[in-house]
Amino acid sequence: ESDNDVYFASGERVTAEGTYNVTIVDAVGNKAVVSLVIDQTAPVITASVENGGITKNVVTIQAEGADLIRLSGTKLDEPVVLEKECTWSESGTYTIIATDIAGNESRYRFTIDDVVEVTTSPMLMPGQIVSEAVTFDFDEEAVKFVTLNGVTIDYRNTFREVGQYTLTAKDEQGNVYSTNWTIIPAKANAYDISASEGYTIISGTLNGEAISVENGIDLSKDGVYSFVFSGEGGEYVLEFVVDTVAPTVEITQEKKQVVFSAADKENVTYELYLDGELVSCKPNEPIIERGNYKLIVTDELGNSTEYTFTLDYINTYGIIVIALGAGLILAAVIGMIVYRKRQSIK
Repeated sequence: ESDNDVYFASGERVTAEGTYNVTIVDAVGNKAVVSLVIDQTAPVITASVENGGITKNVVTIQAEGADLIRLSGTKLDEPVVLEKECTWSESGTYTIIATDIAGNESRYRFTIDDVVEVTTSPMLMPGQIVSEAVTFDFDEEAVKFVTLNGVTIDYRNTFREVGQYTLTAKDEQGNVYSTNWTIIPAKANAYDISASEGYTIISGTLNGEAISVENGIDLSKDGVYSFVFSGEGGEYVLEFVVDTVAPTVEITQEKKQVVFSAADKENVTYELYLDGELVSCKPNEPIIERGNYKLIVTDELGNSTEYTFTLDYINTYGIIVIALGAGLILAAVIGMIVYRKRQSIK
């Protein structure tokens, strides 16, 4: 026995921290000695960024009194085991979990923000050419600056207008994101396509069949084109359609009137001029007023066919003279029809 000995009754709780040698004596004087440590002090975590803080720099981590240090984060599939003294540099939000052998635990949270977090649809590389709208989704507040064909425009999440774009965004930490891209029509009657700086065209197809790209690209044929561009950022595919076929209508003469059918393509406009003046018209709507006519049928790509004809009433029977011409393709030709009333001879 010594002055430091403390007596406990059976079942009494011992909670004070310290190292104990416990001697257990039974009724007949048998003894057993058990050593144990009561430790309720959690490890102390220190880092180069305050707990809950944000930094754009590498974070230095120390955990005094820890037997196991784990790091969990938004970009980690599972916790990572760390050394007692280490550094961490990857962008993201993290929690340090430090535990000792007694099960005491400390937690420390921090964020490394050294990039402007943004995702794009489609996935966009600087200098890329696309034939579809581009959508940006920023994960944080940032000041954005956008130009279209060299002119500053308001930022919006999705950009659809054809042209050359630049976008720069700066977040609260001073990180900067910058990119540029070009939007072309998905379908047009003519294109001028060339690889952006830093890219080369490595292959191409027309309607699924391979075409040569060694001496530039030939876009003179109608169809679906697909090209693979390669650069330092990787590869991307550009697809678009060349359509140079003009819409056509069928023009027919019925007694005192002329009628034109709906065009053989969708999304077309009809312009009808009578003696040089624009007049209203619709497919299958009778045209009866005499005069010189010009009908222009235009599709959404600007391909057009022009028709000309003349209506002339010759006599009281409403006889018509029609002279018809087509600027490109004439679906139905109406010959000149002239009926003249004979004079009676007495």
